[in-house]
Amino acid sequence: MQDKLLIVFTSELGKTRSFAISKTKVKHTICISFVLLLVFSVLSVAGVKFSYQNVSLRIKTTSLQRDLDHTRSVYENFQQQVAEQEANKENMLQTALSELKKRSKIIESILDTVGVDFQVEESSANTGGPYTDLGDQSYEDLTFKVDHYLETIQSIPLGSPTAGKITSKFGKRIDPINSRPSFHEGIDIKNKINSPIKATADGVIAKSGFTHGFGNYVVINHGNGFRTRYFHMTKRAVKRGDTVSRGQLIGYLGSTGRSTGPHLHYEIKYKTKPINPMKFMRVAKYMLKNKPVATLSKVLPANATKKP
Repeated sequence: MQDKLLIVFTSELGKTRSFAISKTKVKHTICISFVLLLVFSVLSVAGVKFSYQNVSLRIKTTSLQRDLDHTRSVYENFQQQVAEQEANKENMLQTALSELKKRSKIIESILDTVGVDFQVEESSANTGGPYTDLGDQSYEDLTFKVDHYLETIQSIPLGSPTAGKITSKFGKRIDPINSRPSFHEGIDIKNKINSPIKATADGVIAKSGFTHGFGNYVVINHGNGFRTRYFHMTKRAVKRGDTVSRGQLIGYLGSTGRSTGPHLHYEIKYKTKPINPMKFMRVAKYMLKNKPVATLSKVLPANATKKP
């Protein structure tokens, strides 16, 4: 009985019951109970930990979802802004294209008025590369055309070189000195001695000197086949090789050389052929009066320089 435990139960009625349990079984029962308690405790702690981690993951997931929604919203706004910018860019391009078309037509009308047949020379020889269709009247094509037109306009002598009254027109006339029929290759503009004379287009001084017929004179090469000549000056303000701009002073009105009084003899030559300066002066007056583009300076920039 020493390795067993005796357990006695007594009821209120005086009845007694007893049980004998082996001490070894009791020990085993206690050990098993302790192990089970330990396992349950570990599982409970792990459950709490897993529950905490689950809550933490839910919070992080919610935060990431919120960040994802914000990123998606930012991206959609960015896409919308890009689309709006593309639309604005297209509108700006169409506006610029329309403006270039207007300028091209205006410049073409000016060149047509003064009788200049200007074409950009191109050749298919010694060229190549991939084909890219620009389309009809593309922006690049018009820009190219207008740029070349503007370069040509800068070389076209427009306006009057000096103020005053025209005393002799271009064409056939009776010579004022020998009274014989002759051809006048320019116009004569009467004004006071030393009135300023200005270049009517950009160019380079080709000649600057004195002869008995011309008096003090200046010849300007404007490029694109244009030259202007200015005779009978009292004094020249430029020398050969100087670069001049439209409106720049080149000399002073006088009566030197073959002259009957103070005036400027003014000529325009296009590819050696004399041209009536009057229509070039009328075109300039029309442009100044109507200002066909936003401002005249955009068509004829006064301070632009160009070496012909």
